[in-house]
Amino acid sequence: MNPRSRTFIKLGLLSLVASVVYLTGLTWGLPNKTLLAAVLPPGLDSPEFHRVLESTWRSMHERLGGNIMMASQEITSYQGHHVAPGDWRVPPDILLNPIRSFYVRSAQDDEQSLLLILSKMRPKRLDFKPRIFLYGGAYVYPLGAWMGLAAVLGLGKLSTSLAAYMPAPQDIAGLYISGRLLSACAAALTALLLYYQGRKWFGERAAFLASLFFLLSSAVIVQAHIMKPHAVWCLLAVVLFFQCCRILESGSRRDYALAGAAAGAAAGAFLLATPLCAVVAAACALRIRAG
Repeated sequence: MNPRSRTFIKLGLLSLVASVVYLTGLTWGLPNKTLLAAVLPPGLDSPEFHRVLESTWRSMHERLGGNIMMASQEITSYQGHHVAPGDWRVPPDILLNPIRSFYVRSAQDDEQSLLLILSKMRPKRLDFKPRIFLYGGAYVYPLGAWMGLAAVLGLGKLSTSLAAYMPAPQDIAGLYISGRLLSACAAALTALLLYYQGRKWFGERAAFLASLFFLLSSAVIVQAHIMKPHAVWCLLAVVLFFQCCRILESGSRRDYALAGAAAGAAAGAFLLATPLCAVVAAACALRIRAG
């Protein structure tokens, strides 16, 4: 068997492992009718109750203001101990927010922040301000485009009304799935890049094992199953690393540009990835020193 055929076989094997590991369980903890039936009394899941939930949601966000991160601590801090009766047929006000979560939120607490960020944008008015600065634009804007494409293809539904998702929680569940698919694809591409590019500097066997260990790492598996930027900036970090290797090898302008772009995009996706910029600077310094 020639080397090219072996490469394709190993890439195929890694792709198969990634598909099985990352697509399995991708729908965990998402809103669904079965879960709602276990939480709500019979008959409560109605259009009238949906309107109440949306109304209280809007009232809450009016109090919080346009930028939740700047909201007064008097609103966001612990408000004391509350007791609700256990035999309610109509939920008391203190339980409306938790009940709404079963309609529109996933079991991973941070994921809903990204839907909230995207929901505050108005593309038709060219208003792309996130207003909640938890994650960087290098992740948020591609995520929005990816999610929009997925919705066009039938995965999830885009709506400006929260109440639109309540009769059919699978519509908002589809948005979570599409965001998680982006993470899964980024993790899979990282593993394939580790193998394909790593062969040159570390050898065939080391590159394949590194890719396989990456794919099966518990930390990577977790990040591939949630809608957060970590799998994406990790992919950018690997691109950066290999471009730095090219800088040390040849030092073409294209390599410098791609390494800098990858570092900037990684930092733009997740603020704590900013130290990656120092890797590019170190590669440049070593190249200058080598002449």
